[in-house]
Amino acid sequence: SRTSGTGRPPRASSCCSSPSPDCCCSRPPGPSARARGRGVRHDRTARHMDRTDRAHRRRHPHPALPGPADHRHRRHLVRRGTPSARSRPAPGLSAVTGRCSPDGSKWPAALSLSVLVASITTVFSVVLGITAATALTRSELPLRSAVYALVLGPLLIPQVVTALGLFLLFEPAAMLGSPIAIALGHTVLASPIAVMILVATLRGIDERLEDAAASMGAGRLTVARRITFPLAAPGIVAAAIFSFITSFDEFFISQFLSSANTVTLPVQVFNALSYDVDPSVTAVSAVLIAFAVLALVLVGLVRWIGSGRQHALLSVENTAGLAPGGDAV
Repeated sequence: SRTSGTGRPPRASSCCSSPSPDCCCSRPPGPSARARGRGVRHDRTARHMDRTDRAHRRRHPHPALPGPADHRHRRHLVRRGTPSARSRPAPGLSAVTGRCSPDGSKWPAALSLSVLVASITTVFSVVLGITAATALTRSELPLRSAVYALVLGPLLIPQVVTALGLFLLFEPAAMLGSPIAIALGHTVLASPIAVMILVATLRGIDERLEDAAASMGAGRLTVARRITFPLAAPGIVAAAIFSFITSFDEFFISQFLSSANTVTLPVQVFNALSYDVDPSVTAVSAVLIAFAVLALVLVGLVRWIGSGRQHALLSVENTAGLAPGGDAV
């Protein structure tokens, strides 16, 4: 074709004075080479997205798991009408095991850490509670009321203040994030509850049973092992259950003493609700409520069984006292 002096092709002259719709002069110019290249690249990217998405769906057939294209090209998928993660139905209770959430690996780790910390806290709280309750009810301790009020002091202090103090205590020792540090922090709040329950339990046990065993030559350890602890077993179980629940649901101390790799279940629930609406939180909340109701039922059942045992022992003692020769016993 001929070119002008500037190197450009000459402008096409009008072939007619009044161009018709079929005339070549009235047709719109076609796309340029750059536009055609962009279209080819866009089509190639779309085909690659489809292949990647289909491959991901074959490997992960669960409908609640979004494919890579849902995250990388959400704008294009929304234009095509692909449902997003929020429009999908909420997962069931299996979200606790991590099968329905995109970041489901965090939930089992948080649940296992909470169970571990709560178990350690339960052991510490029950041991401290039995020791303190025995000293407050079975010994001539001076200033008993003041000591009992001092033991219950952590329940009167705001939890944020307690958590900040524990953080300043464990941070120089590089213990932040360890399960032992979190369990020790939870023991500060759970042990007063265990002391209250066990003090009430030991005060409810008739001391005449212990005196009768001691009068027959039994030592203190034998009386505690054969009389006191069996009668106090319902209170010990109740203290253990409430200590476990207190540690399992504790948030402030866990938030201060946790690290990026060690997160308890309440902290994980808070993180999930802080950044996005995660449907897995609903399943976790249902599990926690069911666990709390079951724990209360177990506490009531254990206390009912324990009260029946104590009444049976008292009836046997009264019968022996009314029998001939019972005064000698």
